[in-house]
Amino acid sequence: MTETPPHHPAPGAGGSVKLPLVGPVPKKWALAGSAVLVGVAYWWWRSHSASSAAPGVDPAAAADVGSVSDLSYQPAYDGSGGGGSSGSSTADQVTAGPPFSSNAAWAQYATDYLVNTLAMDPGAVGQDIGLYLAGLPVSSAQRDVINQAVGYAGLPPVSGPHGYPPSINVSGSVSGPGSIPGAVHLVAGPATQSAVSVDWQAVTGASGYAWQATGPGGYHHSGTTVDSTLTLTGLAAGAYTITVHATSSAGAGPDASLVVSTKTATAPPPSQPPPTGTYDAVTVAAYHSGSPAWNSTLWGIAQHYGYGSAQTNYLPIWTDSRNADLRARRGTPQHIQPGDTVQVKRK
Repeated sequence: MTETPPHHPAPGAGGSVKLPLVGPVPKKWALAGSAVLVGVAYWWWRSHSASSAAPGVDPAAAADVGSVSDLSYQPAYDGSGGGGSSGSSTADQVTAGPPFSSNAAWAQYATDYLVNTLAMDPGAVGQDIGLYLAGLPVSSAQRDVINQAVGYAGLPPVSGPHGYPPSINVSGSVSGPGSIPGAVHLVAGPATQSAVSVDWQAVTGASGYAWQATGPGGYHHSGTTVDSTLTLTGLAAGAYTITVHATSSAGAGPDASLVVSTKTATAPPPSQPPPTGTYDAVTVAAYHSGSPAWNSTLWGIAQHYGYGSAQTNYLPIWTDSRNADLRARRGTPQHIQPGDTVQVKRK
């Protein structure tokens, strides 16, 4: 009887696989282990790609666009309206306060105020500000939160998807996206020693106006308004540059700037004696023979006003047409009474 030799499958072709340092293992176990290793490697690659993604990109859904976590991808401001280097960390900027060089610093500063001072929900605030910076639709209630953030921290430094400043895109707006508004034409308004103002006509298609002002001593403020006038108060003396542009849901119009100055305080003119040729109304005083007052006799009045010391020097005063009524009532200068009024022409 001939025996059939036992069948030994080639390595890897049968039901087991010989692994180094392990020995034979069932082939299905080896395949499962390989799948696990491939999954781990893929997870590591995705994580590494997410951590090295460029700012502004949503790496492997690591940050939802418009969420508070997406703020870390906002570029820094270089002074030209685009991206640049901030030169300091976000934490440093938040501590220092405005002006900011990145939207992330601006958002954190505004969020701290809304949450810690106004006791708003931090998650809701983060979502509202994130949607605003991403140019995504917000509700009217979210718009109110954003306006409070802008009112406290000023405008974000970096352009939004629709231009600078980032537009508040209110969901369901009747006006729709519209078009970018035209230029603002500024004219100087009234000024005082501590306040300046500018006025402009309403711009067609504008939903509001963004402004910023700079001046002496590092003065720098910004904000938004729906009015067509702006007044700055509590100012130091000097010149201030005010820049305004119109905004709409479609973007922002061009900047318009105007330099306005506080009003200079003027000293009152020095006191001057009345010019010659003018008249003084002199009230006659009671006469005391021992020490008569200068205005108790017509002669004394004439001496006081430089008409001379002779008795007859009073005649130009007595005969003046402005004293005609006095002459008619008293007849002679010796009869003038206390309380009478004598009109005296200055020499």
